[in-house]
Amino acid sequence: MGDPMPLQTPPPASENVPRAKPPGRFNDWGQRAYMVVAPDHAAIVEPEVAAMALTARARQMIRAAKLTQSAGYEFVFLSNAQFPEPLELDSGRMQIVPCFRPFPMQGGGMADMNQMAMMRKGRFVYDGWMPDQVLSPSTAESAVIQLDATTGAVSLVGSYYAHWEPKYFARDPVPSFIVSAGEVSSFKDALTAIASMPPADATALRRTIGWLSSAASSNSPVAAFLAYFVALESMVTYIETRALPDSPLATFARERSTPTMRREASSQCITEKLAHPTDLIETIKEAYFECIIGTRGLLEEHLKRVLPNHPSVGVLFKRRPAADSLWGIRGRIAHGDLNLLSETDVLFVMTSLPALEDLVRSYVVAVVSRATHSAFFSRRRRPALSFSAAEGYGAPGTVYRGPTSMAEIYLGTQDLEGPHVEITFD
Repeated sequence: MGDPMPLQTPPPASENVPRAKPPGRFNDWGQRAYMVVAPDHAAIVEPEVAAMALTARARQMIRAAKLTQSAGYEFVFLSNAQFPEPLELDSGRMQIVPCFRPFPMQGGGMADMNQMAMMRKGRFVYDGWMPDQVLSPSTAESAVIQLDATTGAVSLVGSYYAHWEPKYFARDPVPSFIVSAGEVSSFKDALTAIASMPPADATALRRTIGWLSSAASSNSPVAAFLAYFVALESMVTYIETRALPDSPLATFARERSTPTMRREASSQCITEKLAHPTDLIETIKEAYFECIIGTRGLLEEHLKRVLPNHPSVGVLFKRRPAADSLWGIRGRIAHGDLNLLSETDVLFVMTSLPALEDLVRSYVVAVVSRATHSAFFSRRRRPALSFSAAEGYGAPGTVYRGPTSMAEIYLGTQDLEGPHVEITFD
């Protein structure tokens, strides 16, 4: 069983005060080396980690630690706060080392270029380390909790934010997309169709499309999740409550009810909710948001009417065993319970984003095309084919010639894509 070793590239150690590499750590400070792992070792580690009951980030950390035979977890700490010196927290059990020189800059070269880039972007890169001799599911989960608490505490001392991620396996390849001639034509048709609508309707649609665009470009799964819901709810609410009777969008609205009819419907909804409560407090909360405010019922009924055959409509509101539906998670986030989301909830949100995006996009296209009698269409985005080394992990025979400096990798001054990787066959 061969030990994993970083390829022989110049080690870009932290350009701060030189520090010795802690025992049991794979990388030098400031380095994210490409792991070359022997197949027999990977064949032992991968099934072992796959069988562990772990949340996503804990799995990423323990997988990298076991593949590299490390005695702890390496992580990346990103913040707009420029800490000039390394941080030792929790009695030295967590170390965070800057991947830049202390201000002011000195000497020029790539180190100063990286620091200038960090200052322009307000994104300073730090290398982190948490020793762990055990490498068990419980210690990995404890590390995740501790890191979340640490990044959150940064905001307490000023207008700072902080974010952390495992050094390996956390970064998905950034896709690029090839736009076909048909999609260009559809794009032009969509602009023409929206411009032909009454001004109030066009404004409502543009706002919805703006939220859709914000979601698609967000780096935060939770922020994207909320933006997709805002896009959906803002358009549905406009159509059902504000669109004028002669608006082309009014054809999608249900018959407007009188105040008496709405009161009767709310009373019936509350009666049904309270008939067989399993948790009285939660049932009362559901009754308030679903029967009095009524957003859920309005949204669900509207979507089923406009997109009767779309598979994701039911998924939005279907509860999981002993867990919330997507709609339930949306409500908890919107009403201040973001900190109560579990890692399982966040993973559920992340895996549901493609279906949610497809639902919102399909809904907007259906509304615009039917309201304006247009024939434009929307296709699923197709990522361009590329080989990515973003995971930083390969078998013997892989030659990696890309950057290993964390400052360069996490600032995006260099990427991790295919030209840096060669596959050789003996």
